[in-house]
Amino acid sequence: ASFATSKKYAVKAGYTLSTTNEFVALGFANFFGGFVGAFPTQIALCRTSIGFEIGLHSTFGSNLLPALVVALVIQFATHAFYYVPRCALASIIVMGVASSVDLRTLVMAYTTPRSWRERRGAALWIISCGGTVFLGLFSGLVLSTALSLLILIQDAAQPTIYELGRLPKFYEDDPYASDQWVPKQHYHLASAQPNVVVLRLEGNLNFANCERFADMVERLAYHKRDTVGVVFDAGCCPFMDMAAILQLEELIKGLASNGVQLVFANVLERPRHRLRKVLGPAQPSMRLTVDAAVVLVQTGTAPAIDEEQVVRPGMRGRRKNSLGQIHGSRLPVQEANQILGLPSSSEEHQASKKSNGAASPI
Repeated sequence: ASFATSKKYAVKAGYTLSTTNEFVALGFANFFGGFVGAFPTQIALCRTSIGFEIGLHSTFGSNLLPALVVALVIQFATHAFYYVPRCALASIIVMGVASSVDLRTLVMAYTTPRSWRERRGAALWIISCGGTVFLGLFSGLVLSTALSLLILIQDAAQPTIYELGRLPKFYEDDPYASDQWVPKQHYHLASAQPNVVVLRLEGNLNFANCERFADMVERLAYHKRDTVGVVFDAGCCPFMDMAAILQLEELIKGLASNGVQLVFANVLERPRHRLRKVLGPAQPSMRLTVDAAVVLVQTGTAPAIDEEQVVRPGMRGRRKNSLGQIHGSRLPVQEANQILGLPSSSEEHQASKKSNGAASPI
C-alpha cells in the first residue's frame, strides 16, 4: 500500500520512482524503529493526498514538516481540538482522498477491451472498491489481492490462442494488420490457408497450459481431414519451460503418426535455444516467417531465410518477420567490406603507405 501510494503521486507529479530505494527506506525505518518502540512506518494515503493538494512536493515539506506539526499539536494543542466534531475531521479526510479516486481508469478498463473476459480489470476495480467501503480496509485489501492472484493463475493456465488467417490484398494497408496474418476471431475477412492451420500463442508456454495448447492443436489439425501441417507462430511466446517442450515433442510425434507436420515460426532466441537441444537438428529452421513455414508445409521444401545483403558496413543483413519488424545482426567490418566490394582496412593501410611513400621526398 505504501509503494502504491508513492507511485501514484510520482506519476501525478511527473518524476520517476526507484522501487529499490523505497523498499530499502521502509525496511530500515521499520527495523531501527523497532528498537525504540516506534510505530510501523508506512505512507498514509489521506495525509499524502492532503499534502499533495496543498503543494507539498519536497522531502522536507512532505516528511519532516508534517512530523514536526503533529508532534507540536499532540504536545501543546490537543485541548484545542477536543471539541471539534468528528464530522469536520472526516470531511477533511474525505476531501483529501477524493483526489485519489481515478474514475478515468475505470472507464478505460471497461471501454477499451474487446471482450467481457478482458474487462476483468474493471470488475476487479469495482469489487475492490465496494469491498473496501462495505467490508473495511483490511477485508477489501484481502479480497482484491485474492482476486488478482486468481486472475494471474487463470492467465497462466489459459493463455490466449488465436487461429490466424491471411487478409486479402485490398486489406493489407490496415496499420493494425500489417503482418497479413491476423486472428480470424477479430478479422472476419481473414481466410485460412488450405491444408494448413496457423496458430499464435500470446503468453508463456509452461506446465500449466501446455496440455491445453496441445489439445487445441490436435483438435484443429484433425478437424479438417486434408490438413497436412500446423504452423506455430511463437513470436509472442517469450518462454517455454521443460514440461512444455517435452509436451511439444510428444505432440510432434503424435501429429507425424497421422501425417501432419508441426513447424515453428518466429521463435525467439531463448525458447529456440532450448527447442534445438530437445528436438535436434531434424526440425526445420525456427527462424522462418509464417509465410515461409506455410510454404514449407505445403511444398515440403524449406525456403531459405530471407535476409537481404548488408546495406551499410557493420550490419550483416536485414530481414522482416511476419510482424513486419526489421532485424539486423552485427558483422565485422572486414567481412562487411568484402560483401560490399570495399577495400579492407589492411588494404587501405597499405595503399595509404604507398601514397605517402610516393609523395615523400627521397
